[in-house]
Amino acid sequence: MRLNLSVLSVAVVLTCAPFSMAGPLFPCPTAVNSVHGNAIAIAHNTTEWQAGSGKLLSVRFTVMTKMNFVNDSQKISAPVIYWGDWPWAVVLDMNNQADGSFSSCAVPLVTDDAQFLILLATGPVFNSALRVYRKGDSSDRMQDGTVKGVLVRDIKLEELWPATKIDPSRLWTDHTPEWFAGGSFDFAPGNLQLIHKTRWGSTVRINLPDGKALKD
Repeated sequence: MRLNLSVLSVAVVLTCAPFSMAGPLFPCPTAVNSVHGNAIAIAHNTTEWQAGSGKLLSVRFTVMTKMNFVNDSQKISAPVIYWGDWPWAVVLDMNNQADGSFSSCAVPLVTDDAQFLILLATGPVFNSALRVYRKGDSSDRMQDGTVKGVLVRDIKLEELWPATKIDPSRLWTDHTPEWFAGGSFDFAPGNLQLIHKTRWGSTVRINLPDGKALKD
């Protein structure tokens, strides 16, 4: 899978700077498919509405594979794809400090075997720039029966960018490119490694089972 990302602008709230600037909102993706279309990740927001204004409570990413109708009597002949086999999910709780400081508008990537979910942070990146999750054990489920995803590792910008390209002040405006803008992502054969090429041409290989980032 190769994903090229152009320069994007977002609305900004600076928590670590003395001022903020507002611009066009980042177009938060609500679904993404894998390289060969064998897996899909769908984002769903839970919002509390009061007096016409909403407060984001959580963001849930559900990972699914294509449904396989094993029995001939149950097979459906139609030019469509059905999803739902072996679903698992990750929930970002906006009231949780670790989740709330990550990104309420994360960009998802999913491996073709549906075993790993990668979330790219948007906006000003002060802590984690990227998160890796894996499918959890079938014994650990949510209230609706969906298997819980397990956080493998948070990866900081310092592990992805050349040291000379990181501004310690992390100054951010509505014209600041996203950290991944101008770069690309590619999954290595076997779905165990994510390869990120930065806008400067440097390459980082992220081992998905343990989240370790290796710069070439």
